Amino acid sequence: MAARARVAMSLKLDRGAPVPLWRQVYGTLQEQILERTLPPGHRVPSEFELVRLTGASRATIRKALELLERERLIYRAGTKGAFVSERQVEQSLSILHGLSEKLEKLGIRVTSQVLGCRRRQPDPETQRLLELHAGEEVYVIERIRLANGVPLAIQVAYMPATIYPRLEEHDLTGSLTKLVRSEYGLDLASYNGTLEVISANDQQAKYLKVPAASPLLLFDGVTYNLAGVAVRRTLSVYRCDRLRFTVEGFGVETRSEAFGTTGGTCT
Repeated sequence: MAARARVAMSLKLDRGAPVPLWRQVYGTLQEQILERTLPPGHRVPSEFELVRLTGASRATIRKALELLERERLIYRAGTKGAFVSERQVEQSLSILHGLSEKLEKLGIRVTSQVLGCRRRQPDPETQRLLELHAGEEVYVIERIRLANGVPLAIQVAYMPATIYPRLEEHDLTGSLTKLVRSEYGLDLASYNGTLEVISANDQQAKYLKVPAASPLLLFDGVTYNLAGVAVRRTLSVYRCDRLRFTVEGFGVETRSEAFGTTGGTCT
């Protein structure tokens, strides 16, 4: 009842504002969800209740709820109504910020379970990607990343020992990106990697608490500093049900530019 009362008090619509009424309803409910006033699993007021609370039309309310559903902030459960979804972390495919930084901006508590940190000779693929000379070693750090206590990803980082001396002496439970910047003075400039869908093996399923053979997203990427030096390879396996990726594109040509036309009409 308390949560519903807070929603009721905040759903005052400004009919003189330039913002459409449906957008006001959407914005208020979105804020309630993101601030966890309406927590995951909580029932969202029905269309009838929202009409009564706001005085808006049913079409207005429905439009707001449809947008929330498209953005996966709520889901419908048949005749039971709409409920707040478990939060998905949205990560840009082109972003250089670490996972911790992204989650913290969303108000999500990030923790790590360190499975191991050892220094060893890299495998041939890691040696090639990090452009290491024969005999150079890497630190291999294996961790489970958790968001609000829920396993989100398994990460294996390969970090050249010549770039990160005595890495094992640092706290490895936090953001490796922050550690690289603060303790080693490196500015990260670019990232190049691949993405593929895999099936969870028994160990991955155990760590991520998902059924065996569940779909997972595997990122294999290399991070470079401002000088173009490869400073880290990271293999990250993400739960598909807890993460949503966004893609940005630039430099898209228009149809007329692509074909070299200078004007006129198409028939």
